[in-house]
Amino acid sequence: MARFEASVMDYLRVLRTRKWVIVQMLLLAPLVALVLSVRQAPEYKATAGVLLHLDPGESLAPRTSGAPSEDPARVVRNQARRAASLPVAELVVRATWPAFTSPVQLLDHSTVSTNEGIDLLTIAVRHPERVSAAGVADAYARQFALYLQKAQTMARSQALARVKERLTELRRQGRRDALYRSLRVTEQQLEVAGSLSPQPASVIPVARGATKVQPRPLRYAVVGIGIGLLLGLAAAFLSEAFEGRIRSEDEAVGLLGLPLLGRIRESSGSRSGQVAMLESPNGPHAESFRIMRVALDTINRDGGARTLMVTSGIDGEGKSMTAANLAVAYARSGLRVILVDLDLRAPSLDRLFGLEGRAGVKDVALGDVPLDAALVEVPIVPSSGSLSGDAARWGNLHVLPSGPVSPELRELVLVHTSAELMAQLTSQADIVLIDAAPIVPVVDAQALAPYVDSLLVVVRWSFARRRTLKALRRTLAASDAQPVGFVLVAGPGETTEAYAGLEPWTPFSRPKTAKVISESSATWAPRTKTWWS
Repeated sequence: MARFEASVMDYLRVLRTRKWVIVQMLLLAPLVALVLSVRQAPEYKATAGVLLHLDPGESLAPRTSGAPSEDPARVVRNQARRAASLPVAELVVRATWPAFTSPVQLLDHSTVSTNEGIDLLTIAVRHPERVSAAGVADAYARQFALYLQKAQTMARSQALARVKERLTELRRQGRRDALYRSLRVTEQQLEVAGSLSPQPASVIPVARGATKVQPRPLRYAVVGIGIGLLLGLAAAFLSEAFEGRIRSEDEAVGLLGLPLLGRIRESSGSRSGQVAMLESPNGPHAESFRIMRVALDTINRDGGARTLMVTSGIDGEGKSMTAANLAVAYARSGLRVILVDLDLRAPSLDRLFGLEGRAGVKDVALGDVPLDAALVEVPIVPSSGSLSGDAARWGNLHVLPSGPVSPELRELVLVHTSAELMAQLTSQADIVLIDAAPIVPVVDAQALAPYVDSLLVVVRWSFARRRTLKALRRTLAASDAQPVGFVLVAGPGETTEAYAGLEPWTPFSRPKTAKVISESSATWAPRTKTWWS
């Protein structure tokens, strides 16, 4: 039952996100239908009926005495095929010319149908003129009735002629046997039938008018709306399928094989390039980072991890902003935190904390600047007044920017000095957070993996594609780092299933979120290198 409800929610989400595709089809299809309808030439349809008189003992043609009678339904179907034949159409064309100029043209614009349980043929004729349609339908029915009468008369005449011929031959032979007497009876029956037999068919009802069958703008518009709705739904779901976007948080969890540790919705009211935990530490945006910190503490309660690398699958997913806010959140909890910018390709922490031009990782790695001189203190007011004066004077947070690093020195810094640098950092802090480069397109994060205890992945909802998450999972499986989970980021104006109808997080909503985090953490596997297999 739960699975069914989830699939319904997926469908509703697709309809909500692709609503403009459906609306466009709903507007375009009826418009096209109306244009096609207006461009059609007028056409009218008139109908007339031919009632067949079928006696229980004989069909429309005479039969030999003692022969089995035909099925009436079969007789009616045969007569319908006869009515739609070229000989009958020729008679109608001669009687109604110039309404139709050829039998083929008439047959293309007419139909003959049977009626279940009734010996009635319905003849329908379409014509650009209303009067001509009614006249041709009426003439069609009458000509077919006359055709049947002539055919019946001719059949009896031919049969009577054959009987008389046979009788004459028997008289010359002087035979007066049983065959002669039987033929005499047949002769008398045919003569009587020719004078007393009723007409084989009659026209009923006579066509009294014609109805307009095209153009029908209203009908075409209704049909266009139905077609537009079907096309819109098909286009919405096909575009969703080909685009490859994930449909839900559960799908992201399944593709990555990682627990969801938090959801971050970037505030549209925040100034660009500002750390929310510093700018508005009591706002709903900052609260999401506190929730993430609690989730990480829950997972790391027995692990003893002290270095956490923050990375993402591709560039632009918000890993640097996440690392910066998470570092402040840890610092405000009273821990000694060092935040290191090891994204040597596109460093961002110097911009976020206003440290442009300062010495950084490269200078420390080359021995040009001591580590203590390169670390920049970021004053943090502790969230609790219970801290000692020494902790308050520490300031709780230090940032080590990357500094200008040339491509030639990048490998030296990442591979040959990372172990020593990590040892120095962990000796001076309770936790070290590392802002690393995206792990899928470049090798920098994988080079750092052996020197960190755990890894946090940042995924932006608008960038999340199935193929991207699968590639990210394969890369994580091949690295030496231990992934602890992932964070889902949604930018201003982005609508996701996770945030649909969800109010900004506040301290009052924290117990509910903590329960979700606790459930995610409860499913966390032991810290092994093959936990995702």
